[in-house]
Amino acid sequence: MANESTSSDAETATAHLSPEDAGARLLAIIEASPTAIVSLDPKGNVTGWNPAAEHIFGWTESEVLGKPSPTVPEDQREQSTALLKEVLGGKTVTGLRRSRLRKDGSTIELLMSTAPVSGADGRLLGTVILAEDLAVELRREEERSQLLASERAARAEAEQTAGRMARLQAVTAALSTAATQAEVAQTIVDHARAAFGADAGMVSVLDAEGKRLEVVYTSGFDADVVDAYRQIPLEVRTPATSAARTGEPVWIETATELAARYPDLASIHGELGHEALMALPVRTGDRILGAAGVTFAKARHFTADDRAFIQALAHQCGQALERARLYESTERARQEAESAQKRFEFLAEASKVLAQSLDYETTLQTVAALAVPRMADWCAIHVVSLEGQVRQVAVVHTDPAKVRLAHEFEQKFPYDPNAETGVPAVIRSGEPELTSEITDEMILAASPDEEIVRVLRGLGLKSSMTVPLIARSRTIGAITFVSESSDRRYGDGDVSLAMDLATRVALAVDNSLLYWDAQRSAAERAAVLGQITEGIMTADTAGRTTFINEAGKRLTGGASVTRNQVGGAPRNQFFTPEGEPLAADQLPLARAVREQAVTDNREVLIRRTDGSEIIVQLSASPVRAVDGTLLGGVVTFRDVTAERTLERQKDDFLSAAAHDLKTPLTTIKGLAQILRRRAERAAAPEARAMAESLYRIDATTSRMTQLINELLDVSRLQTGRPLDLVRNDADLIDLLTRLVSEQQQTTDRHRIRMETDLTDLRGYWDEQRLERTFTNIVSNAVRYSPHGGEILIRVSRSDESEPEAVIAVRDEGMGIPEHDLALVFDRFHRGSNVSGRIPGTGIGLAGSLQIVQQHGGTISVDSKEGAGTTFVVRLPIVSSADEVNESRALEPGAPVGAPE
Repeated sequence: MANESTSSDAETATAHLSPEDAGARLLAIIEASPTAIVSLDPKGNVTGWNPAAEHIFGWTESEVLGKPSPTVPEDQREQSTALLKEVLGGKTVTGLRRSRLRKDGSTIELLMSTAPVSGADGRLLGTVILAEDLAVELRREEERSQLLASERAARAEAEQTAGRMARLQAVTAALSTAATQAEVAQTIVDHARAAFGADAGMVSVLDAEGKRLEVVYTSGFDADVVDAYRQIPLEVRTPATSAARTGEPVWIETATELAARYPDLASIHGELGHEALMALPVRTGDRILGAAGVTFAKARHFTADDRAFIQALAHQCGQALERARLYESTERARQEAESAQKRFEFLAEASKVLAQSLDYETTLQTVAALAVPRMADWCAIHVVSLEGQVRQVAVVHTDPAKVRLAHEFEQKFPYDPNAETGVPAVIRSGEPELTSEITDEMILAASPDEEIVRVLRGLGLKSSMTVPLIARSRTIGAITFVSESSDRRYGDGDVSLAMDLATRVALAVDNSLLYWDAQRSAAERAAVLGQITEGIMTADTAGRTTFINEAGKRLTGGASVTRNQVGGAPRNQFFTPEGEPLAADQLPLARAVREQAVTDNREVLIRRTDGSEIIVQLSASPVRAVDGTLLGGVVTFRDVTAERTLERQKDDFLSAAAHDLKTPLTTIKGLAQILRRRAERAAAPEARAMAESLYRIDATTSRMTQLINELLDVSRLQTGRPLDLVRNDADLIDLLTRLVSEQQQTTDRHRIRMETDLTDLRGYWDEQRLERTFTNIVSNAVRYSPHGGEILIRVSRSDESEPEAVIAVRDEGMGIPEHDLALVFDRFHRGSNVSGRIPGTGIGLAGSLQIVQQHGGTISVDSKEGAGTTFVVRLPIVSSADEVNESRALEPGAPVGAPE
């Protein structure tokens, strides 16, 4: 109503204008119009030419007034004249397209309209022509078309945006219910394909190590492509791996671009038949989880909106995949915890059963019953006996009839140790065997025997596993589990549980076998040890006697020599062979338990409760388990009373014989010395020769006396008794110089020499016995160097801690085998490379060791077979008897030289 009122008011206002005002108004409109307005009289001369006409055609109004229009081309004049007539006849013409001339000679396409003009009295005044530049009009039309197209595009974009927003909301809603990664991936791929009209899509995730992509879900791809992409290393160049590796999206819009960027793509999964694709990284935060993408069969341009939308989907995919991963991890952990609890309860119950009895066959039958039906419908256990025989000791099924069938089968078809599968193969290899699905083909392949096949089919076997029983790295049997249910298919987790059970069963079986074997061994040992004439006693780590054989009881009267009885009042008393009291905690067995000391051939005098005395020779050592754990100690002892009595008698005899021999020798020596002094004073010529003969008699008797003393020493050395050293001031340099001269006279194949920077080396020593020691060492060097060579004696003095003389004797002879080095100083021991080839007694080095040790010194040996030997003697340098007594006061209570 308001518009109608306004229009009516305008018309009213116009109606009240004066003719002059109305003309002025019309003139203003013509002047301001952007359309060229040209008026012609009836003759066709220009009567009006507005500024727009001047602008379009180039002529000014003054140039054209009163003249025919210059704009009509020559070839259109007739047409123009005819049109003028039509209009003058009262016709109005609109929408004419005509070309007209411009002042500059160019032509211009115009859109023209023309109409007759009449005066107020109805008189025809002429015509008016309105002309617009057609290019301007076309531009306007184009602008109108563009505006319309833009409006339509904006409307379509708004609709697409609304649709995609709705799809994103739908994706969000779908992802909120997706619990697994596969469900998340399917949601993303299906919605992306629908949104873009894609032909295929895929979502892959990185493996645990982040080195390869693994497909979670695909749609639209051929099976061979899916297989090719099932697992693909990141280093392989594909759009998906590029996106996952770099974290940047990949946009491929044409087949040419695809071939240029990924020339090897066809070799991975064959010809896809797709030309365009989008592949994007799937991430949560800064961590890349995998890649997602869609492909198109035809080339396609991806707009910014397309890219933004697919990236939004990828973002949602990453968040949802991470949430699903956490859910799956939590659910898996819960299931594993429940499974572990059930597993623990089952294994705990099995362990309890296994610990109840050492009768393993009964126990294994109970364990097999526990496994049915928790783990299997069938459970059978085979054990390898100590003799190596394999036998079935347990078989359980819920149906007793089937158990009888299994026993009949076992009897009818004996165990084949060479079978390629089953219990024999597992026992041979020590590896578990898993058959997730037992097919009829497997049953047919198991045996050519039709009856066996029939029986096996009748058992209804669906899945099985056999695991070894391994104890102490030895396979001692196997457990077989069989399922008859299609719902139960054994896998790696089942094998793991079976192996845990098998470990416990194997330990129980092994312990049982060991126990009964130990019982049998103990009985055999008791029988054997009961017949041994030597005493044997063992003790535990607390010092308690755990075993003593009959000989030991007879020798000791049942009294222990372990520490626990030492603290009380032992019935027997112990002494050294020399009669000195011996503390019970120093007895060999007590020391073996307390100090882990090893004692060889220690002699102890036992005064038994009945007053009798015996001398026993004891050897003791600690007893350890295989892993080194101390278990206690063991001592062996034998009665050497008769031997020592005989040795004492022999010693007495030798002493008497030596005394009887020395008496005439002393007389001969004294007379020879008197006669020699007289002969030396006599002037007769034959007196000198007689003096020399008497000197030789004197020297010979001295040598015979020395030999008698050596004989007595050898007797003591053979029994390990100490020597009575006769110490005097002596010079080792002088002693060794004489020894080198004497030994060199015995050989012409050896060069014996001494090296030293000392002029003398004096000490308070038993010179004769040290001479015997070095003579033994040097003569051994000569004897065991059959091909000659140099024997070098180096003499030095060391003052590092206490003054001592150091004498090293080195030869280039046969050397000592490595395994003999530890025994070289044992009495009667000889090297394996000389025994039977070079004569000897094996007593020399043992005697030399005892002499040096009684001097407070040491002997060491360094040798390599075939490369010579070096003996090093170290002797403390003492200068008086007082120093000797002081050093003795510091020695242990055991007599010097008594072996421990």
